[in-house]
Amino acid sequence: VTSKKIIENHTNEVILIIVAHTDDETIAMGGTIAKHVSEGDEVFAISMTDGVGSRIAGTKENVQTRKDSAIRASEILGFSWAVNAN
Repeated sequence: VTSKKIIENHTNEVILIIVAHTDDETIAMGGTIAKHVSEGDEVFAISMTDGVGSRIAGTKENVQTRKDSAIRASEILGFSWAVNAN
């Protein structure tokens, strides 16, 4: 079975990724996300925190920087942030 044959038989799926911190999805699953998007799947992510680690002060500036970075990563990879649970 060729890759082309697999893609031809692929039915579009909705994928939900749940991560602790923004950027976890990109670091751990970036290639898999890109693969699903390229196959026509809809990919959504939920982050359980604002993305700022406990060792870094969660200032409004740090939170906004992480949010902007997460949005940019989602644009590059082609997925959407469904919600931030924090």
